[in-house]
Amino acid sequence: MPNGTELGVGVERVGSLEALMEQTNTLSIHAPLTPETRGMISRAMLERMPKGGVVVNTARGPIVDVDALAELLKRGHLAGVGLDVLPIEPPVEPIPELLRAYRAREAWCEGRLIITPHSAFFTPEAWADTRLKAAETMRAALVGPRPQNVITPEIIFANNFLMGLCPRENGLSLCGVRQCADTGRRHRPVNGHPSRPSAEENPHALKGRKRTDHPHRPRNADGQCDATLLGPGMPVA
Repeated sequence: MPNGTELGVGVERVGSLEALMEQTNTLSIHAPLTPETRGMISRAMLERMPKGGVVVNTARGPIVDVDALAELLKRGHLAGVGLDVLPIEPPVEPIPELLRAYRAREAWCEGRLIITPHSAFFTPEAWADTRLKAAETMRAALVGPRPQNVITPEIIFANNFLMGLCPRENGLSLCGVRQCADTGRRHRPVNGHPSRPSAEENPHALKGRKRTDHPHRPRNADGQCDATLLGPGMPVA
């Protein structure tokens, strides 16, 4: 998260996971499962939490040591645990102690432990929001002005740059999506796809030229496209 973002959402940034664990009373985990996050919330990390803390995991099961959760909940170090994910789904024998005690309704976890089958999001409101966000994302990709929720926008830019679509304005969006900054002319959709301008309306469209002959690519003294003149981070064909 870029520096300063925490100020906009009213939270405090800490320098390490250890520092976070030592001052949090409610730990809610929202992280992807990667080699770095697997086992990230270990027994040692959980023991750093103040007594009476609550742990909620709606991310991925292997991020948290569930056996440590069972032990710390049973002895009273943790006040409550909520899990929507488990290390193995669906669970198979031998199942984790935490799940066994939950199924058996043992006294030490009654009212202090909630386990749901990776479906805690499933509410009428969430279902409607999921469909709305999906429709909005598809519309933005097809109609513009630019795609939303793009995980790796630099890859999209690189692919379109190599295809010969000219950059628009600061180069972060493409003229093929809506409008070309060089001509100011809007491109009509071709075959129902607004991001592909016609050769007649777009003077930069590939029309018999090689990809290396794109008008926006830098050229050397001989007029040839010179990839070495591209700026930092620009794709090279």
